Amino acid sequence: MEIFVYKVRDSSGRPFTGVIEADNIKAAKARLRVGGYYVVSVSSQRRKSKANISGARIKLDTLLMFTHQLSAMIDSGLPILLGLDIIWKQMTDPTMQLIISQIKNSLNSGKSLSEAINEFPMVFPVMYRSLLSVAETGAGLAPILKKLVEYLTNQQKFVAKIKRAITYPLIVVAFAIIVVILMFTLVVPTFQKVFSKINVS
Repeated sequence: MEIFVYKVRDSSGRPFTGVIEADNIKAAKARLRVGGYYVVSVSSQRRKSKANISGARIKLDTLLMFTHQLSAMIDSGLPILLGLDIIWKQMTDPTMQLIISQIKNSLNSGKSLSEAINEFPMVFPVMYRSLLSVAETGAGLAPILKKLVEYLTNQQKFVAKIKRAITYPLIVVAFAIIVVILMFTLVVPTFQKVFSKINVS
């Protein structure tokens, strides 16, 4: 079996990106069409310049949204694979779609959620991965996901504060630079002309 990265559209034209295992490209396309998708492209993961998606990165906001949605799905009693499929269809970030698709494939092959998540160390922080491992040893997935939502929310607030703290000084410095440039390009030449006319050296 070979791994293929695909891009498809549903009946309404919405784009989806994912990973599928099949014997060849023809078989992969056939499986996608059976699922009701219009196939845009299918390519071997090995042939892509960025074939290893384990090095992918996503925004903190995207990770928070994914965790929040997964927490809600698990808390409502949905099977994890069904929950991931729903989130995959709702996700607008193509990179995260690809990651969720790979996680689903890993779960289908018999891996645990923590093992599937561990394949993406650049996406899921160490604490995230560690807590999921703890959840599978008996702590329970639903409460752990809620804790992760709280952790990521606090991290998001902290990052926002840092950005605000950095933005204000940058605006002040930029304004000061603009004033200095205007002084040298407009004000100083004007005064030079005035002084030259009254013979002030």
